[in-house]
Amino acid sequence: MIDSSEISVVVQGAISGKSNDPLEAQLTRKVLRSIRKHLPKAEIILSTWKSSDVRELDFDVLIESEDPGATLLGEHKGAKTFNNVNRQIASAKVGLAQAKRKYAVKTRTDILFVGRGFLRGWEEYRKRNAQFKFFGERVVISTIYSPNPERWSKKPFHPSDWFAFGLTEDVRNLWDIPLAPEPETSLWFNSHPLPESRSDNDTMRYRPEQYIWLSFLRKHIDVPCEHQWDYGEHNRELHELSLANNLILLHPREIGIKFTKYRFGVLNWISFYHHLEWLELYKKYCDPDYPLPVNWRSPIQNMLSRWVERSPKFRYLLQWYDYRYVRLTQAWNSPNRWESLKKLILR
Repeated sequence: MIDSSEISVVVQGAISGKSNDPLEAQLTRKVLRSIRKHLPKAEIILSTWKSSDVRELDFDVLIESEDPGATLLGEHKGAKTFNNVNRQIASAKVGLAQAKRKYAVKTRTDILFVGRGFLRGWEEYRKRNAQFKFFGERVVISTIYSPNPERWSKKPFHPSDWFAFGLTEDVRNLWDIPLAPEPETSLWFNSHPLPESRSDNDTMRYRPEQYIWLSFLRKHIDVPCEHQWDYGEHNRELHELSLANNLILLHPREIGIKFTKYRFGVLNWISFYHHLEWLELYKKYCDPDYPLPVNWRSPIQNMLSRWVERSPKFRYLLQWYDYRYVRLTQAWNSPNRWESLKKLILR
């Protein structure tokens, strides 16, 4: 297995928790400690914004950049929603440029390490297809926030952007892309008609994950995908082959990470790829002899997805449940639990 001395870990994003906060609220401090625990000899590169409070933080290299800002998408009950894609691209790119080891991890300031299963996963799947092979080796990413466009969300070219591991040159190549043109990318459908194929009323032309993956792919080939729901026979094979031949999709538990900021509801569970579905793509495009285990989960997800598409009432019920479940669990797991619950109840 790869030794941690061969790995650079780029931890990008805003610092979560200040040095004078209670210890339980200093999330980025916990994140860096968790990396030291599980990858003790790794090079840790912290890529954040100027004037950040980095006291008491354990890192080897500090990069402080000008914040490129985010685009406001909307506001609901006092809570604002932003597209932070350019913040992520800017901090990841400059961090990876400083990586000196053979292998690199790109992660976030709010993702804890609980293991290093991604090292075993990266070494396991070696067969490649000669077509659309854009990395020297595959890159490991998370199944969470990697939706399967065959189900209700219909969003292709959307691999998760929260975690990546592979050869440093490959991970650097993935993030070596231009910033998204804003605000037109985020507010595209404020001035363009929504397509009939949409699964929601999102204003963005591309979701952040799609913008990143499409920008990378388009350095090598033309990709027919005009907007976030543009999926069909014209790009299905390219979508599947790009994932099977260049990535490895693992669940966060298999990777050895824990997301601390977000929780995921039933609609997410229905829509996301899981590892066995990636294995099916791997067998289809790369290794026809690979022995697949029994996949009991996809039939359930596909059935629920059809219900979501056919029954607005069923979808509304799941949205109602998910919103309350996610907000409640986020408040319960926040460092300031009782204050967060109070705000949630009184809002």
